[in-house]
Amino acid sequence: MKITYDKNVDAMTILLANLDIEETRDIAPGVYVDYDADGRVVALEILKASQKYDLSDVEMQPPDPYMSLSDAGRLFGLSPTTLRHQIARGVLKGKKFGRNWMVRNNHMAAYVRERSRKARKARASSAV
Repeated sequence: MKITYDKNVDAMTILLANLDIEETRDIAPGVYVDYDADGRVVALEILKASQKYDLSDVEMQPPDPYMSLSDAGRLFGLSPTTLRHQIARGVLKGKKFGRNWMVRNNHMAAYVRERSRKARKARASSAV
């Protein structure tokens, strides 16, 4: 078992097994459970974790520098299919681990910043 906490996105993940994720279910506001193909729980993710729990006494490992497309989509409000298309177009950097596409946390954050409404508006006004 591995517990990680990412301060940048305020998300805590409890990884129970290192298996491929087949399905993710939203079981409560900001709480997600990942299942493998056999229906076994693989991981539990809690968003806005510091608002829900006192994390000061918990010993956690630093977060994995990669996240799945389903996790990235959930955190940033994008569809995993959209992210896969952006990787295929070369707009977003991604890496395939087994059958799962993953993106680095910092690449995903840069992608979202670059494509924000404010950034597009600034580019459009500077082009005129």
